[in-house]
Formats: sequence, structure tokens, C-alpha cells
Amino acid sequence: IKSPYTSWQFDATTTRMPEFTAPGIGHENNTITIDAELADNASGVLYALGGSGGGVTLFMDKGQLVYEYNMMIIERYIARSANRIPAGKRRIEVTTTLASAQPLSPAEVVLKVDGQEVARTTVKKTVPGAFSASETFDVGVDFGATVSLDYFDRRPFRFDGEIDLADGGLDDDVAGFFPAQQTNAARVHQRERTPAPFGLGGDAVARHARLVVDDGNAPTGDAIEERGLADVWPADDGDER
Repeated sequence: IKSPYTSWQFDATTTRMPEFTAPGIGHENNTITIDAELADNASGVLYALGGSGGGVTLFMDKGQLVYEYNMMIIERYIARSANRIPAGKRRIEVTTTLASAQPLSPAEVVLKVDGQEVARTTVKKTVPGAFSASETFDVGVDFGATVSLDYFDRRPFRFDGEIDLADGGLDDDVAGFFPAQQTNAARVHQRERTPAPFGLGGDAVARHARLVVDDGNAPTGDAIEERGLADVWPADDGDER
């Protein structure tokens, strides 16, 4: 199942978005860029798609930047920075490049902080479609069954930092992801199979940040707004206090 939409717009509290309506960051070429203000030993989820049965997540863990691709429990591909990321304003970039357009294609995932590579991993097999029919996409938190076992005991593992606007474009495909309960924004750039030069530019942030996703089939200025979908999850999000 794939979303029929070419563009999305969300506010800063978007969580529990059904996977089939979300950008396919688990099986598409994409670049995710986040400008964040990190505290000392920053921790928490930056974004998560899917759940314990399969998914992808990026999170901070006591100062280290960690990416995990949970391939349907069969394999877990992890990239972790060797050193702690210093506190302060940092630009985090995750680039996923598939080897081919074939189902189950391998992918190379590279993590960068302030333009410097800090970790990478090769995902030997990617999912051909969705990770699940019931799990969701979250930003700034991982509700439901966690993608990574590393923070299962700390679920929903809310991000403890602050995320600012990261603006840019790769081809004509742009997506923006925003942290839960934050008024600022991080942005994701989905792209076609062939990589293209990437440039960054600044934008003013409106009072209410929004998420914008464009798969390139329509001009970036012709966004189609996705207002929201029914939440079929139980009332308990696992946000234990």
C-alpha cells in the first residue's frame, strides 16, 4: 500500500501517522536533515517509522547519534557515532542510497554531523514496501512497540533537545518532519533513485511550523494538505510517567 498523495503538511505535534500514509523512508532514497540544539549527553528519538516487528529510527543515546534499521526482526543494521556529539547547535544528516530499484535492494546509510561523517552502515536488504500494517510514524518520540530494543525500557524515549528549521532541496523532492511538542522543525528530503547535488537555503519559520513532503510529481509550491487520519491505537501510548 502506498499513499496516493504527492505532498503532505503537518503541524509540530504530528505522531501516530499510519505508515502507509507516510513517506517511504525505509525503502526509498532519501536525505534527512535536522538542525538541533543538543544538550550534554543528549538522548531521545529524533524520528521513528514502524515498530518492534520492523522499522527505522534515528535517536540520540547519551550523546551518541544512533541509526537503526530493523529488518523485520531478522536483521538489525546499526550505525552509531564513535564519539559523543558535542552540545550545541548541530546539523545532523542521514543519507540513504539504495543500490537499485529492485525489491529488497541493499542500501548504504551515512550519518553526518556538521558535514562530517560520524557513522555508516550497509543495510543488506531493505523492505520492499511497508514495515507493518499497524505501526506508525512518530517524530521526537517512538510510541507503540519501539523500533529499537536499545530504548525499550525508556519508551517512548522523548527527545530532550530542541530542533530548529533545516531547509533545503534535493531534486524537487522535499519533506519536512517536525518534533512532537515543539514549534520548530526538522526536514527530510526524499529523492529519486539517482542522487543529485544538494543545496541548503534559509527560510523564515512561521508561528506554527508545518511538515511538507513532496515526491517530485508535483511542483513544491503545489502542496496537498493532509489533515489527519483516524487513530486506531489503544489509549495507552506507553508514555509512562
